[in-house]
Amino acid sequence: MSNWSAKAFRPLKFLILLCAITGCATAASPPMPEETSSLAKRFQAELDAAYEEYGFPGATAAYILPDGQTGSAAAGYADVEAKIPMRTESRMLAASIGKSIVAATVLALAQEEKLHLDDPISTWLGDEPWFKRLPNHDEITLRQLLLHTSGLPDHVYMAKYSDEFSREWSNAGNPSPPSSVIEFILDQPALFRPGEDWAYSDTGYLLIGLIIEKASDYTFYEEAVQRFLVPLRMGLTTPSDLPII
Repeated sequence: MSNWSAKAFRPLKFLILLCAITGCATAASPPMPEETSSLAKRFQAELDAAYEEYGFPGATAAYILPDGQTGSAAAGYADVEAKIPMRTESRMLAASIGKSIVAATVLALAQEEKLHLDDPISTWLGDEPWFKRLPNHDEITLRQLLLHTSGLPDHVYMAKYSDEFSREWSNAGNPSPPSSVIEFILDQPALFRPGEDWAYSDTGYLLIGLIIEKASDYTFYEEAVQRFLVPLRMGLTTPSDLPII
């Protein structure tokens, strides 16, 4: 399944149009049927234009108006290799949007006093055999992991990680459990002292996932499902725990 990085796709024209749509939709009277149809066509046309201009594999987009009316559009392919067209209901990886659920789970556990945001992460991870090889291991707090101010590097941008992921991703089971991914930043220099700067770190959120599992009686995926996906009826959102969507 082909994926597209949101960091590489920033069609300014399309975003400006979305802002314009939002502004127009704040009028006091609800849109007439022909206006709604025109908006849907314009929305689809802009997504198609972005697809042609930027060449991404595929995308979906949606909007909601103040009166509750919604619309959606799709362009390109859900699977480039198999030539499966993208549809508005196509499933795809949510990528770092998942960090919102990770953070919400942490805050829920903090509210229940099962953990504290300003405690050092050694409280939960100090007994791991790799912990003392983690940059800034003796200073980082959970809050700093959440805010990306821990000073940890990000494994995603390391060539060694990319090479190994390319070789292992299609293996049965989970070829990259958190502990094996964290290894890529062990013994690396910290980017800065905790709290003194900001740098996005996917690795930091893997550590948060491990802390969630230490502080609760469930895996992170189980926590996310029972706390958010089921109660909020997010039926089209599921854990990405398999190599194929």
